[in-house]
Amino acid sequence: MTRPSTAGTIGSMKRFDGPIRLPAGKTSSGTTMIFDAVAFGSGSEPLVVIPGLNDGLRTVRGTAKVLSWYYRRLADGYRVWVISRPAELPDPYTTRAMAADYAALFREIGFAEGSVRVWGISQGGMIAQWMAIDHGELLRRICICVSLARCTETLRESVGSWMAMAQAGRWGELIRGTMRRNYTPARYRRFALVMPLVTLLGRPASFDRFLIQARTCLSHDAAAHLGEISAPTLVIGGGADRVVGPGTSEELARLI
Repeated sequence: MTRPSTAGTIGSMKRFDGPIRLPAGKTSSGTTMIFDAVAFGSGSEPLVVIPGLNDGLRTVRGTAKVLSWYYRRLADGYRVWVISRPAELPDPYTTRAMAADYAALFREIGFAEGSVRVWGISQGGMIAQWMAIDHGELLRRICICVSLARCTETLRESVGSWMAMAQAGRWGELIRGTMRRNYTPARYRRFALVMPLVTLLGRPASFDRFLIQARTCLSHDAAAHLGEISAPTLVIGGGADRVVGPGTSEELARLI
């Protein structure tokens, strides 16, 4: 197990580490805090990617090579960290508590204050909001991608349908349902040939982790506090987003 403790150590580590587990005390509810993470890149400045709800089905453990290729354009300029939620999730959990746990992890790693760039995707964007609100002293910049300030009816419908599939153990239907919501019809059809393989591989032993995180999405509401964010922020969204709904990125930007 690799446990970096200082920024200097991080900067001198090899370009590609593979998966690492980072212990950092206790979560906000007192459970053991161990994160699956992938770190790569030759830059000295940390860029942390916080993934979306799919983290509830599979953490980044075992996907190091895929992620290092996917984010390869960032590898020369930054030390890129892709970090899952804690291995043991408290229930209930909130996006604000998740942000507090990530902040504790950043301090455990040894990231200097004002040095971290955070890229939060979907639920990761919800977490990034609270991190910027409550722990802004750690951040240099943030990017919030395909996310929202508070739960919408579209999100409640999409996540609610996925939860029903997970509770019934309908793995194949859950994978197809999430992909239909996240991809355009043309792009979804491109995956048709490999869909049977995707559903055969990677089925989680339990859907509990996914369901905890899904409920967390539905309870997210940072709208009243977004004006407290002082870090430079980039908001990215899709005009035809079928997961969170239209206009959510515009609302985020306006409130910040």
